[in-house]
This record gives sequence, structure tokens and C-alpha cells, in this order.
Amino acid sequence: MSLLTLRNVRAGYGDTDIVTGLDLHVDDAEIVTIAGTNGSGKSTLVKAVMGLLARVAGEIDLDGTDLMALPAEDRIRVGMSYVPQVANVFASLTVEENLLVAEGVGDVRARMAEIHDMFPALAERRRMRAGALSGGERQQLAFARALMPGPKLMVLDEPTAALSPALVDQVFTLIEGLPKLGAAVLLVEQRARQALQISDRGYILDQGRVVLDDEAQALLADDRMAELYLGG
Repeated sequence: MSLLTLRNVRAGYGDTDIVTGLDLHVDDAEIVTIAGTNGSGKSTLVKAVMGLLARVAGEIDLDGTDLMALPAEDRIRVGMSYVPQVANVFASLTVEENLLVAEGVGDVRARMAEIHDMFPALAERRRMRAGALSGGERQQLAFARALMPGPKLMVLDEPTAALSPALVDQVFTLIEGLPKLGAAVLLVEQRARQALQISDRGYILDQGRVVLDDEAQALLADDRMAELYLGG
């Protein structure tokens, strides 16, 4: 049974559908990349999954729970975490305070200790304000905060946007390790080639529809698909 399942999902803004009848799934311990050109519907898809759009139709299910009936905050409580592209940490709060505001955490102090073990750089900077962290450290903090409740699924929206090449590699290494921490990953990423290299499967979107889905390595080996959707 798939962890996350979308069936015939339509979503958009006002009277316009951006996602126009989309099916996909994410299994336990998988990393699944969503790729496509600008305007293909990637960000709209993420917002639909997370309950951030007013108009969504179809079926979205997480581990047997119908997400369509749940607002965004309740989707977090049933096992999802979200790392948005921007504004993904509270800059005026310390590292520790950012972790403490995460919802759905049982034994907060015990979980905090586990997170510090996963991210030792954050443990060293726990009293520092998040706004003073480097770009890579802020991304670590965004991931750490999303991991605090022990999610089944992490949804990542363009996590390498605006990062330097060195930091991009660090973030992809971090993403690659998430299934070992118990979280499957739905990844929307403009750097599709690098994303697929660490993924199990991928979906290519065009005009709000899936035009191709396959094992990640098969997508990378498809020259025509690469030329159309991965930049050559």
C-alpha cells in the first residue's frame, strides 16, 4: 500500500485549473521527485497536497487517511511535514526556539536530543538566532524542525533555491538521508537531474499533467525527456 496517493487531482486558482487530473503515489522510505518546466504545476501540486489551496478536487490519501477532509494544520498532525521554498525558519527566534514551536511532538526534550544528534551543527548553535545562520545551516534548521514530530512524509518545495553550488550538494545529501530517519520524501525541485540522482522514482509534469513517470534512473537515461524537461 502506498503511503501517499493522489487520484485525479485538480487544483488551481480562481476559475483556472493549473493541475488538471493528476495521479501519483509515494511509497514508504521512497524519495520521489516532481520535475517539469516553469509553469508546469509543481508548486500548485505541493500546495494541494499540503491543504494550502481553496479549490482542490479528487482524492488525496496519506496512509489510509483522507486528507481532502483535513485543513493544513491537521495534515501535519497525521504525519506530514512541509519545508517551503521561502520563509522556512523564524529568523528572529533562536535555533532551539524554532525547534520548540514544531507541532505534534510527544516528548519534546527527548526529540530535541535526537535532532541534535542528527544535526550537530545546530546543537552548537542552539542559542543563536536563526537569522544569523548561514544558508546551509538555515536549511538544516528547516529540515530539523520538519523532522521534530517524526513525520511519515516530508514535502519539500525547491529546497535548493538560491543556494550556492556547495550548499546545493549539502542539501541533496541531507535529503538522501531522510528515509533512514523514517520519512519518505516528495520533492519538487528545479535542479531535476541532481534530484533524480538521489531519488527512487520521478514524475514529469507538463501543463498540470503527468507526461512521464518511471524509475529515476530510467528518466535520467531518456535522452528525449532530458532534452524537453531537464535542460538538455
